[in-house]
Amino acid sequence: MVAYIAGTPTAASQVRVSITDGVDTTNSGWLTTSVYGSTSVAHTVNAAATTLTIAVQVQGSDGAPTIDRCFLAYGSSVTDDMLRD
Repeated sequence: MVAYIAGTPTAASQVRVSITDGVDTTNSGWLTTSVYGSTSVAHTVNAAATTLTIAVQVQGSDGAPTIDRCFLAYGSSVTDDMLRD
């Protein structure tokens, strides 16, 4: 599965998305400071999974980041078809 977010952080290393299944956790890269951008993470659910959590992580208290798009999809990457409005 793949999780995707897009938006504008107000500080470096402030916003990312993660997927955890109770056994393994996978984190995306961080969004770039003050620039609208996107990041995604692909995660293979462990056969021994006990839970499934998708989280948008906001670190620190600098400003107010904006997230205006997020989704979860079955697959291993974000495709152009997924990004259509």
